[in-house]
Amino acid sequence: MKKPAPALTAERATELAQLSELRLAHFQELTGVQPGEIGPYIVSADGVVPNGGLGPLLRFPCDPPRLIAFAHGPLSQLVTLPTEYEVAVRGRAEYCAAWDASILEERLAEVIREKDRLHKPERRVEDRLQGQQNASGVIVVDQERQDNLFLAIKRAFEVGVSRDVSTQALMDYLLNRDDTGYVIGAGDHDELKWRDTKGNTQIADKSALANRLSRYRRRGLI
Repeated sequence: MKKPAPALTAERATELAQLSELRLAHFQELTGVQPGEIGPYIVSADGVVPNGGLGPLLRFPCDPPRLIAFAHGPLSQLVTLPTEYEVAVRGRAEYCAAWDASILEERLAEVIREKDRLHKPERRVEDRLQGQQNASGVIVVDQERQDNLFLAIKRAFEVGVSRDVSTQALMDYLLNRDDTGYVIGAGDHDELKWRDTKGNTQIADKSALANRLSRYRRRGLI
């Protein structure tokens, strides 16, 4: 069911329109949407993500035109922005001259391109391993989402691992210094074992870890 536009005074709409960066709290105030699920999306402090994984379609912070484009695009059947806010944004000097010609269309095109990219089928090492068993009989699964291994990798960067760390160095760090409790030991042949959100043991080999690093860097997750 589509949410009605939140009630905003003209003064507050103008205040919000003057912001160059909008975050979760502003998104909540302008849409009435709280963190959690809304339709096929999940709203969090990082942005709005398709339910089921991959990266954000809308990343916080964002500029006002991108939020408006997103509300008129992917969220058009779910939310309504206050008219006072849209009018105030369109009246900003830096947007006014070009608005009619390109700004909204440009931001909407960015949203659509990001959505297409995130949903484009890709064949990865993890896909080929999905559901197979290794010599020890452990199911090899490497998910394309923010799972426990992602959290362990993110934690490694938070405590000082270099952003350009090699795959081998990251694997060594996770095996020897992980403090999240998600990495539980080494497997065979340059593999590490980790515990998923259901408590099951999963395995990531060096190639799978390299692919994860590449994806996370590309999507700005680390």
